[in-house]
Amino acid sequence: MNECIDISLFHKNQIHSRKFSDILGRYYTPITIAEILCEKLGVFENCSVLDLGCGSGNLIIGSLKYWNNCNYHAYDIDIKAINILKSLCLENIHFYNVDIVNENIDNKYFDIAITNPPYIYLSKEKISASLDKNTQLENEIFKLNKIPVPLIFLTKALKSVKTDGDIGIILPNGILTNQKYQTIRNILINSYQVTSIIRLEPYAFDKTETYAHILIIKNTKPLTEYNINFYLLKDYKLVDHQLKSNQEIDNRLDFRKGDVIRSELKLGKYINSISRGRESSKFIKDNPSYKIFHTTDFGDSNNKYIPNQFAVKKPTLCNFAKKGDILIARVGRDFYKKIKIVRNNFIQISDSIIVIRPVENHTNLIYNYLKSDFGQEQLKVQSQGTGAKYITHNHILDLPLIENMENFDDF
Repeated sequence: MNECIDISLFHKNQIHSRKFSDILGRYYTPITIAEILCEKLGVFENCSVLDLGCGSGNLIIGSLKYWNNCNYHAYDIDIKAINILKSLCLENIHFYNVDIVNENIDNKYFDIAITNPPYIYLSKEKISASLDKNTQLENEIFKLNKIPVPLIFLTKALKSVKTDGDIGIILPNGILTNQKYQTIRNILINSYQVTSIIRLEPYAFDKTETYAHILIIKNTKPLTEYNINFYLLKDYKLVDHQLKSNQEIDNRLDFRKGDVIRSELKLGKYINSISRGRESSKFIKDNPSYKIFHTTDFGDSNNKYIPNQFAVKKPTLCNFAKKGDILIARVGRDFYKKIKIVRNNFIQISDSIIVIRPVENHTNLIYNYLKSDFGQEQLKVQSQGTGAKYITHNHILDLPLIENMENFDDF
């Protein structure tokens, strides 16, 4: 076993870690989730298994139901977690106390790799030596300004397993949905064979509503079109199975309960401009004399208008909405329910508010469309994010129009 690693040095290099994760950005894998991941990988015997970021061993424990007489190689930066796993006295486990991000793992040695990586970011300067810029996937990852550690773990797993080897990895929803990772997703499904994607329900990890997916990947380049199995996990059971061709995948790779409607006509046809505020919640707190509308001010969802108390005759800030504009929350678990119309004068807005300025005389049409069952479903389907969901300007502009849109004027 290598010399013990000082995890405080790793923590200092993080750009961001999530609210309810530990110092290393880890969400610990429940045994039930581990069993589902290993079951979907398949039944194995006498195989070599790599566990990257093994923690206290839940993924290994979850595999024992399905994998017989396998040799495990458990890697983690945290010696305390490794010692917990060692105390279980399981057979055939080799332990490595190393910094996985900066450690070279044996290439093409393992039959299977499993991992639930920490959900943190590192600067490219800190990990430049860890990425092989000659590979298409890693070269694309290196273009990012801040690099999600799950993508580093994924590259380590892909290089460590044999050709036709299997990988089970838990990835945050943002990697599967955010626009900045679209090229990476395209490389992933066309250069490797993604066999299954399982959406985990919120609170699958203790104390957090983080959205995540299990990806099952075979380390082989597909020669032809192939199918990807999509599942939704509900009450720790796989439900709502969908089968999609890799060539049918659009710009996202997550399981979406609703249908994505494809239409040549978009809501942007009725939108003159779209923007967002700049003032943060901290600014609002520090400047109580300003009247600034924030997501916490939407109040009663049955009242379609912004309360008069926020109306000002002349805005003092550069970001504001005016009479006839529609405001929608940009971020939040129920952002799609927070929609209102500006009725009087001007409204100064926070950076969590999107302002939709309709084409003249189309305020009611857009508002009623967004509040309709169809509009609400499309907002939910198009939303992104690992924790709190959010919507972008482009997603709103690209919302599909349906027949008889004019009826929304009288909705």
